[in-house]
Amino acid sequence: MQKSILFIGIGVLIAALIVCVFAGCGKGKTAEEPVNTSGKPVQTATLSFSSFDGGGPEYNALTDDPDLLDITMERVYRDKNHEEIDGAGYDEVFTIRGLKQGSTTMTIVSDSPITGHEEFLYTVTVDDALRVRVVRMDDPETDADAEIAEEPEPAK
Repeated sequence: MQKSILFIGIGVLIAALIVCVFAGCGKGKTAEEPVNTSGKPVQTATLSFSSFDGGGPEYNALTDDPDLLDITMERVYRDKNHEEIDGAGYDEVFTIRGLKQGSTTMTIVSDSPITGHEEFLYTVTVDDALRVRVVRMDDPETDADAEIAEEPEPAK
């Protein structure tokens, strides 16, 4: 009986991990906020990472320059009755707000009993209007060393 409960628990954790992978853990999006009291437009960036209660990854944000960014984290459950659900799914949503102009590196650290330790590296740039741009450093679409397509030769 105890072995079957253990196997069911492991099965639920594996299924939740698969859902996390297919849901796109670590994908980011940008959202605008209204103008602040100084009159400068303020824009924040958000990064969302999927997890679940009872063994899902725990996330933490680290930055090389904490004076440049204000990073907050919020857990957003997918179901209203999440307290009644074993292994309830949620998103860890990081909101990044620029405090001053500059650029820094940010690392989102994931620790999980299933997947172990992972790190997601980002470059965060804040412009003079305090708009935030977040680019994942190991994303092949944004890799500075990616091949540049050559212009086709003009027809003769």
